[in-house]
Amino acid sequence: MDDQPNFVTSPFDVIRQEDGEREFWRARDLHKLLGYDRWENFEKVIAKAKVACKYNGRDVDANFHETTKPRRVGSKGGQTPIRDVELTRYACYMAVLSADSSKPMVGHAKDYFAEQTRRQELADAELFAQLSEDEKRLIYRAQLSLYNRKLAQTAHEAGVVTRSDHADFLSMLATRACMVASQKTTSRR
Repeated sequence: MDDQPNFVTSPFDVIRQEDGEREFWRARDLHKLLGYDRWENFEKVIAKAKVACKYNGRDVDANFHETTKPRRVGSKGGQTPIRDVELTRYACYMAVLSADSSKPMVGHAKDYFAEQTRRQELADAELFAQLSEDEKRLIYRAQLSLYNRKLAQTAHEAGVVTRSDHADFLSMLATRACMVASQKTTSRR
């Protein structure tokens, strides 16, 4: 009997690929694991995941790397290239969230990625706690700058053009934020 603990490896870790510092999942491996019989059906899932990725402001091409892989054809060992997609961790998670929830392995996949996300959050929080106040302040400034850019972009897309429009837009957001905070306070009582 060996002294090593017997760790159960997730099937999602088994199909994960590594290429130097980059980790990815092949969509063709993932679609089989999630219980999709036909690639064409899983392509629809990938398309929905790409929309979510774009909506969240992520680079679709960087997260969904289109590629091909060889497939054996015939009895003489011939090969033909077939389409595949290399999914980053984020893209894989978006694909799982977009998948058919009635498939049992989709539920397991959602649990796996939620657990991995929580582990990363805890690790990040521990690392953040070790930073100096000046380092934390720089991070907060960078986040605020990013949020302000997103707010300005959203305002522009909503038709806010003049300074007066912008003031009205911010006032409306502040009013809604106060209403939500008030509702949360009232519901806790």
